[in-house]
Amino acid sequence: KRNKALDVQLFLGNNNNVSPMHTDSYHNFYHMVDGEKEILLIPSKYNIQMKRYIKDNHLKIPDVANIDYKKYPDMEGIPITKVHLKKGDLLYIPYGCWHQMKGGKGRNLAIALWY
Repeated sequence: KRNKALDVQLFLGNNNNVSPMHTDSYHNFYHMVDGEKEILLIPSKYNIQMKRYIKDNHLKIPDVANIDYKKYPDMEGIPITKVHLKKGDLLYIPYGCWHQMKGGKGRNLAIALWY
């Protein structure tokens, strides 16, 4: 039984900052302290289908929100969930779940607690 987070990260961004689509090594409790972010999520159960587009824990598709299915045909049929986080929201991202963070137009501040 763990009583403490394995790691804690503070994320400060501005002007539509975007992370690559990636997975974390732990369960992530992502807390929006200020501002807004849009999160795209893909469950890990699609790893085999996405395998040819994965390298070093990153999905090598430049625009996950607008996938070119002719160029990336194996992505066809994979659901991508969009979550909009605002100040005070908390999102649980399970271990292995693919996610991409896109900050809002203003400043955004978030804390990730990994367990």
